[in-house]
Amino acid sequence: MTHEEIIQMTGLKHVGADKKLKGRGIVLGFPAEAVPDKKNVNLYLFTESEVTKQQKNKLAQKFETSVATFHTQESSFSDWKIGGVLMVVVWFSKEEPEAAYEQLLQSLGPALEEVGIQPAANCPFCDKPDGDAVTKLEERLVLTHMDCLQHWQEEQSEKAEHNRYNQSSMRGIIGGLIGGVVGALPTLGALYFFDFFVGILFALIPLSIYYGWKLFGGRLSNLTTAFTIFYTIVVALIVEIVDSWLILREVFPELEITLLRTIDVYLDPYLFREMFMRSTVTALVFAAIGIWIAWKQIRKTDKSDVEYATTALDEAVRV
Repeated sequence: MTHEEIIQMTGLKHVGADKKLKGRGIVLGFPAEAVPDKKNVNLYLFTESEVTKQQKNKLAQKFETSVATFHTQESSFSDWKIGGVLMVVVWFSKEEPEAAYEQLLQSLGPALEEVGIQPAANCPFCDKPDGDAVTKLEERLVLTHMDCLQHWQEEQSEKAEHNRYNQSSMRGIIGGLIGGVVGALPTLGALYFFDFFVGILFALIPLSIYYGWKLFGGRLSNLTTAFTIFYTIVVALIVEIVDSWLILREVFPELEITLLRTIDVYLDPYLFREMFMRSTVTALVFAAIGIWIAWKQIRKTDKSDVEYATTALDEAVRV
């Protein structure tokens, strides 16, 4: 069967084209997406809550044949309360695949209800049922109202236009600079006063920079991302250097080591390799982890929010 024939069999509406062709709509009351393959179709049913391993196992016991297999997927962090997803891998029957598919759905509906798997039925915007469109938010399909979706897209556009006139990159840079200092203080305190390396504190530095940028009314743009990454590295290195300077002052008080002298030591390849390389690399690794954790927020710009909302509206399928 071709991809088009598979989507036609599911009764869902076509989205995309060629190898990226998918079906999208409602199956058994669930917002659903069908992704065709050569010998099967992956049918994703988006549920009201996370599907437990126990529910999946009970469901699998009811279908002991190889007609279908069931898989759950872990949720990633989402700004939306969207619930879970159950993937049903439907294997094609060599004869009359359409009839086999319909028969599977007739058995699957009561089975899902029996094990307590309910569809994601409420609109994520107004939290009311009876949606008239299916779209994708945070990699999950939702049943929503087209009016709610249009209103949300308009709000994102108005917000971006407002920020364009009322926010500035300079305020963001000032806030980011202050945020970096705030994020550095507990890290330096843990290193110096408690003589204890806390990697998570280095990971919090980029978040402090980002939120400092936002709190001071900085305009979100690609500059936000570049500044956050660059300044995170700078702050992490400064924390390491200042901590080393304070320690050297205590260990060798007679040498009256200055901060500039400590920097000279860092710039000496041999001394850096012997004394500071391990701790510095570790600090930068944790700082990079923090950037990765914060990436979801850092990469959000006003422009990307508008594009995201517009894409969700354009790809919405009426049901």
